[in-house]
Amino acid sequence: MGTARVIDGQNLNKLIMKENTYAATQTLSEGHSQGFALTGYGWLMVVVAILSVLLTYKFLSKKSGNSFDSTVKPKAGCLSFGYVFLVIFCIATLALGAIGMFVNSIHNIVSLPRYEATIIGHDSYQSESKDSKGRRRNTTMYTPILQFTDVDGNLREVKADLSSGGKEAVGSTMTIGYRSGMDDAEVISSTKYFMLLGLATMMFIMVYVLVLGIVYSFGWSTKILLKIGAGFLMYYLFPAGMILLFWGCAYHGLYKHFTGQRHDMPVWAIVLCSIFSVTLFFVLIGWAMMLLGKSIGGETGISRRAILKGNKR
Repeated sequence: MGTARVIDGQNLNKLIMKENTYAATQTLSEGHSQGFALTGYGWLMVVVAILSVLLTYKFLSKKSGNSFDSTVKPKAGCLSFGYVFLVIFCIATLALGAIGMFVNSIHNIVSLPRYEATIIGHDSYQSESKDSKGRRRNTTMYTPILQFTDVDGNLREVKADLSSGGKEAVGSTMTIGYRSGMDDAEVISSTKYFMLLGLATMMFIMVYVLVLGIVYSFGWSTKILLKIGAGFLMYYLFPAGMILLFWGCAYHGLYKHFTGQRHDMPVWAIVLCSIFSVTLFFVLIGWAMMLLGKSIGGETGISRRAILKGNKR
């Protein structure tokens, strides 16, 4: 028994060192496994990268005239391959990001409980931007602080998720969506719907370019997609851009200045807004007349020129 105790005493330090080494090894391996674990978004990016490599190969093969010959490699260097891959990967990432943001925004607007919140104050911060000459310009942005009573009867104070260069009147109300645990309240207003429209436009453009690239890379017909793109440009993007620019110049520029809501507009800005407003007004009328003439001409056989002259074809 005494010998056994002596042997245990001699090997005790070695046993402790082995156990500590094993525990440290296990901890290190667990740390590495946790460090290299990918989330769902990480795996999605891996899939996007793999698809981008495939599309890059097909695109360069198409440019080399060998899109359907798998035995012929595309005649492109590493620099060309990397550049095309980066462009495709960025477009795919932006398309998926826009889809995710759009779906999440629509989900919030539809599912969040709605409240009528009162503006009790503002939080401000400085937004820095640069003009066309590279000069820095600081603009004070105001974020409304809202107060409302939730469904449980609790009085809450939260910030809105939208900021603007002008202060909303204290005591006025706005419709918000809010769920317990959110940092900011989701403002539900015409501004938010315009932002969603812009996000949907960006999403459509990114997805359209991505699908067009896929169709072209695999050698499929692009006639239908090109017609869709031309219609989108002619009947939506072009008039929407003109309307938004006209609205910005005429309402946010001239109307707010002459009604006393904006006192910081210089003379050159007023003149520029006036010129743009008048020009865009007549451009929009001309665009509407062109569409109206095309529609009537297509249905009755009367051309646009004949409509203007009052003569039939």
